[in-house]
Amino acid sequence: MAQQDLSKIGVRAGLFMVRMLLRLKGLFQALWSIFARLVRPLARFFFVSILVSAYQITYSMKRRFGHWYRPAKNRAMFFLTNRYALHAVMVVIATVTGVVNVQMTSVRAESIDAFNKSLLYSIITKEDSPIIEEFADASVTGASTTDNYVEATVAVADFAAALGAANIQLAALALATTGDLEAYAFQWDAANGYLFNDVDGNGTADQVVVLVGVVGTTISDVDIIA
Repeated sequence: MAQQDLSKIGVRAGLFMVRMLLRLKGLFQALWSIFARLVRPLARFFFVSILVSAYQITYSMKRRFGHWYRPAKNRAMFFLTNRYALHAVMVVIATVTGVVNVQMTSVRAESIDAFNKSLLYSIITKEDSPIIEEFADASVTGASTTDNYVEATVAVADFAAALGAANIQLAALALATTGDLEAYAFQWDAANGYLFNDVDGNGTADQVVVLVGVVGTTISDVDIIA
């Protein structure tokens, strides 16, 4: 009896599931029909109005302008695939690069050489720059006057301090005079004297003469040859 009851229950459950699936099938068909009616105009617009139109425009442009770009395309492909043309381009690039490097090296060398000879280089590196060394001769007279000459009254610590003090004095002379007058400023430390020359009268030292062993106020404007 128990097995027969279980069989009946299983059969009834199977029939119930089949009936439910048949009903759901009808429901799904109704829903799909509604969805298709809603989506079909959008799909038709997308495929017909957009994709087909884009294809027609592309095809028309290709046919209209194809006879123009095809020859250029073929020439470009020939140039890109020709090994001799590629070698020629590489030779040109290498030549231009070499010329540019040589020019840049020459410019850098000139800039470095000019900087190494400047007063600023000697201040930064604390090294002696290539400057002129002369000995003062009290018997020599010149045309310099007190209007374009100034000297220190006390010693400075070193060359850098002498340069700073001379620029201050030359700037004062430039303000006191007119006409871009060439000016001189003398400074000294414990070992040497430094005669700074402002060539263009702009208030800044342009060159310097180291007077070895000349310290103190042992020279004056009359010792400078104009």
